[in-house]
Amino acid sequence: MEGEIRLLVVGATVPLPTREALSARGIRPVDDAIVEGNLETAGNEETDCVLVDPTDDDAPGPARLADAFDDPAIVAVSDGSPSAADLETPVTAVVRESDLRNRGAVVANRIHTATAATDRTTGGSDERGEDCGPLKRAADALSAVQTIETDPDCDVTGTIERILETAADHLEYPIGYVTRIENGVQEIVAAVGNHRHIQAGATDPLGRTYCRRTIEADEPIVLENAPEQGWDGDPAVERFGLRCYVGARVAVDDEVYGTLCFADDRAREELAVEIQGSVVEALASRVGYELEREQYEAELAEQRDNLEILNEVVRHDIRNDLQLVQAYAKMLEEHVDAEGAEHLEIVRESAENAIDLTTTARDLAEVMLRTDDENERIPLATTLEQQLSEIRSTYPDAAVTLERSPPSVEVIGNDMLGAVFRNLLKNAVQHNDKEVPTVTVRAAVRDGDAEVRIADNGPGVPDSQKEEIFGKGEKGLESEGSGIGLYLVQQLVEECGGEVWVEDNDPEGAVFVVRLPVAA
Repeated sequence: MEGEIRLLVVGATVPLPTREALSARGIRPVDDAIVEGNLETAGNEETDCVLVDPTDDDAPGPARLADAFDDPAIVAVSDGSPSAADLETPVTAVVRESDLRNRGAVVANRIHTATAATDRTTGGSDERGEDCGPLKRAADALSAVQTIETDPDCDVTGTIERILETAADHLEYPIGYVTRIENGVQEIVAAVGNHRHIQAGATDPLGRTYCRRTIEADEPIVLENAPEQGWDGDPAVERFGLRCYVGARVAVDDEVYGTLCFADDRAREELAVEIQGSVVEALASRVGYELEREQYEAELAEQRDNLEILNEVVRHDIRNDLQLVQAYAKMLEEHVDAEGAEHLEIVRESAENAIDLTTTARDLAEVMLRTDDENERIPLATTLEQQLSEIRSTYPDAAVTLERSPPSVEVIGNDMLGAVFRNLLKNAVQHNDKEVPTVTVRAAVRDGDAEVRIADNGPGVPDSQKEEIFGKGEKGLESEGSGIGLYLVQQLVEECGGEVWVEDNDPEGAVFVVRLPVAA
């Protein structure tokens, strides 16, 4: 077929509605089980464009496909707005996985853009050849924007300005801008160009702008010559004087945020309408992604601030009040009768358990507030012996023994490693149903890892709970605790690159095993 584009699909799934949309635009999808083993023979067929999912481990990457098929257009499937690190050099364009499923027209536009950029069509028409100028510019704009990586040290406005500058330069527009539309007002968030009414911070009633129609349309608004396309006398033309305009909606969390627009005060006679619109729509998706990222990071920062406040309250206010309760309970011991003493003991034990809980909550908050990899070399023997000393002091009626001296090695860990052993030792005593809780600790080096085994004579852990017991909010047998102690243990151990699990003790009870990498 004249002008037909042969599309080879590798590692991606193209649903039937999208196939029909591609066929309507002169694109013939061909599925092939391309793997490294048959790549050379597969390259015998003429291929104009390859649609590839780079995340498919069984399929060759874009570079190998480009070599095998004599540098066709390469369109990569992405599950989001890609960064340069997501793409290999031969990739000509990118299509979102959601568009592949639901928006066949967008996919067709990207394939036409990519194919025109590489000049790979099987007998294209003269009309297509005339369009190769704007098509090539569109493809170059997409590729250039894809190489703009999110800079963690740059605010989102700076990133958007780089996107605008890059795209405006490649698409040859003197004006580019992003708007925020709220409560019937358009505000310019970022802008490039010298238009006096289109500068960052400028506001206008939405009714006087081009964007009022852009946010209401399902597809991008593309105007080659606004006055000749029904906009003569329109308030937007009167206000801004833009004859050429291409705009698409920007969405954040599936809600309309504003628009991305490129414009010129001169009309354009040879604007590739569909291609320009689809390119700007793709760029609007990237801008939306950057805005979502900023919003997400702001929410994380707020949550972190709230968590730090809660941590301070737990560590100081609540803990101080509980210690005051303990002190007054002790003062009352000599002023109550036998029956009152029983109630007083319940108050004292409850306050003690609550203080223990604040310690665990504090440790968990510290873990959640960590932002960097803070692991270092930690002496195992010193850390373990310190926690053993504290548990013996806290629970003098329990029999806590260390079978032999721990090995003199350093493990990969951090200043929270002590909390691992503290919680496991307390768990072995508090959840014990014997009159005298017995806890035995052993430490050794096995296969290059340090292994600490904490065994008790308690009720043990049923097989059905051996994995679940480390889940957030899980409680031990007949436990009145919060269930966060063992969850904290697992988080801390895994943060150090280690493992923790529970086994049956012989003849009764449980053994909690912690394995940590020994520092080289």
